[in-house]
Amino acid sequence: MYNTPVSTRLWRKLIPMVILVLGLVLLAATTWPLPLDRAEWTTASPDSAASEYHFWLEWPTAIRRGDSRTARLKVQPPAAAAEMRVVGARIEFTGITSGPPGNLAQPIGAAETLDFRWELQPVEAGVHSGTLWIYALPSAEDSLEQRVVLAARRLQVRAIFLGPVPAVWLRWSGVILVSLAGVLFIRRHSK
Repeated sequence: MYNTPVSTRLWRKLIPMVILVLGLVLLAATTWPLPLDRAEWTTASPDSAASEYHFWLEWPTAIRRGDSRTARLKVQPPAAAAEMRVVGARIEFTGITSGPPGNLAQPIGAAETLDFRWELQPVEAGVHSGTLWIYALPSAEDSLEQRVVLAARRLQVRAIFLGPVPAVWLRWSGVILVSLAGVLFIRRHSK
């Protein structure tokens, strides 16, 4: 080791550091928490002007392409929802797939709060606009033409493009590079 040129010794120190930094950058870019937006509002019940529906919405404002994130809606129906016995919701986006697709419906029953969740996954990078529809139905068997729209909320989500490689692969590459740097540091210091 003492007979090796200075430049070789410098490279042996520098390579593990470069590998570590590259691995940490990949991990940070693929796992750093992205922002959520929250909204809370009320609307009058179609049954009675004296009662109100309360809504809490949480959705991601940014999603890495290749990842999926959850949008969540909580609905507190009025205590005396006489005619409307079902609350439904649907989320629509261009450029983003949502699951489960279509209309979600939950009966107004003993539960004080109804909880709806969608997994959002971008198909392409860019800023995508969407709409959350919330409606009430007299019963689950009734047709959708009898629904009463409680709220329609515009949403916007930015899909982040990290390159042609999926985010999961970049994340695992970061883990492997950090592990490799650790092995090289240990190996270098054990000599």
